[in-house]
Amino acid sequence: MTGIAKVTEILNEIRDGIFMTDQRGVITFVNEPLAEMHGLGGAEKMIGKHFSEFVSPEFRSEISDKFKKAVEEESYSEVLEFSIMRRDGGLIFIQLKHGPVVENGRIVGTVGVIRDVTDKKRAEGALAASEKKYRTIVENMSDVVFIVDRTGTLLFITPSATRMIGYEPSEIIGHNMQEFIYEEDYNSALKNLRLVFSEKGIISNEYRIRHKNGRIIWMQTFTRALLEGDDVVAVQGSFFDITERKGMEEELRRSRDELELRIKERTTELERTNKELQLEIEKRKAYGADLKLQGEKLIRAYNQRDYLSRRLVDLVEKERREVGSALHEEIGQIMAGVILHMEKLKTVGYEDGFGLQEQVTAIQEMLGEAVKQVRNISRNLRSETLERYGLIPAIRELMENIKRGYDIQVHFFTKNVPQDLGEDGKDLVIYRVIQEGLTNAVKYAQAEEIFINLIERDRLLLLTIEDYGAGFDYDSVSKKTATRGGPLGLTIMRERVSQVGGQFRVESTPGKGTQIFVEIPSG
Repeated sequence: MTGIAKVTEILNEIRDGIFMTDQRGVITFVNEPLAEMHGLGGAEKMIGKHFSEFVSPEFRSEISDKFKKAVEEESYSEVLEFSIMRRDGGLIFIQLKHGPVVENGRIVGTVGVIRDVTDKKRAEGALAASEKKYRTIVENMSDVVFIVDRTGTLLFITPSATRMIGYEPSEIIGHNMQEFIYEEDYNSALKNLRLVFSEKGIISNEYRIRHKNGRIIWMQTFTRALLEGDDVVAVQGSFFDITERKGMEEELRRSRDELELRIKERTTELERTNKELQLEIEKRKAYGADLKLQGEKLIRAYNQRDYLSRRLVDLVEKERREVGSALHEEIGQIMAGVILHMEKLKTVGYEDGFGLQEQVTAIQEMLGEAVKQVRNISRNLRSETLERYGLIPAIRELMENIKRGYDIQVHFFTKNVPQDLGEDGKDLVIYRVIQEGLTNAVKYAQAEEIFINLIERDRLLLLTIEDYGAGFDYDSVSKKTATRGGPLGLTIMRERVSQVGGQFRVESTPGKGTQIFVEIPSG
């Protein structure tokens, strides 16, 4: 598409008519909207003809004079209004703005823009006819009556406007209503204006107008269509001041908002109070449940202590029986053998040195075995090494005894443990816990390797005993112990540690071994 064709296409899209003539007044260009205004089928029906053919006879002389000025004066520009003859014989009123076309410093023709103002002229005629009839009534009205066209241009307004908004009618008529309506409300007012033109009904609206002194005034408007036949030629309306009413509405709204806020605050306060009450109820329920739980724990603890006391008595009696049995069966038999060999000595003469030596040797061996048995029994009751040399040597002796009696590796690590742990029996507690732990690992866990760690840190004695033996379900064993019938060893260890203010914990998993953790204050 060429540049000229593109420009022509654009000009054909413009609503207004556009034309060009040469110096003689012969039309050289017309866009389609202008051809349509004349009722012609296309722009080509006007090109090549003199412009005067399309002007009404009563205006031809005046327009011809204006044309002569346009082709003689480069600065000429003027807006004219007159009627033109349509092809069907009808007349339409147009508004013409035209001027010269200058090329290379000389005038070669004219160019003009034509707008159809028939509706405006008819409206003006209708207004002029009705103005006289209603002027007296309107001028004495307290409300302001106005008339606007499709563009929002004010065609008429009553003198009461001066009293209400400060402008004289002459300062308003001919101006667009946008100049007076508050900026934020103009789109709403324009929308209602268009609605009146399209629906021909009565529409009410509220918007703000800016008073001549700058003050903002609220107005209530009522608008309706002014008809000429079935055509809407303008919109007539009235407005009155509702600023005071708006102030009251705003005050009422503020009061309502304040009331709603107070209700909301009160509701929030009640909800908060209710939540606090619910929390207090829940706390009391929880406190009651906790009291019940603590009571149940106390009962269980009492029952467990009662059970433990009986088991400890049984254990003491069992140890006494074992000591008595060991004395009777082991020591007693050895002593009986000694007596027997002593009787044989009576029958051996002094001259039989070999027989005497044999009997004395036998008696010495039996007495040595008796001493060994007595020491084993004594060691199980109380470690002599612990009393004489302290905790660490006693633990090492205990480890060596385990190693000699069983095919097992025992590793011991110690650091910063004081030699003197006081007189409250902490050394004995640690010794017995290790002794019981080693015994359990050997007898029940069938462990092949045991690790013992004893250190002092931050005024705490920290003991761990770990094996990688069979392990057990600690929770299940604990429940059995608590309900009578479970292993007593764990309970005794726990009680021993508790008596010196310590903490005792066991972790064990079947197939993965057992870990014993002890914390005892060292201070």
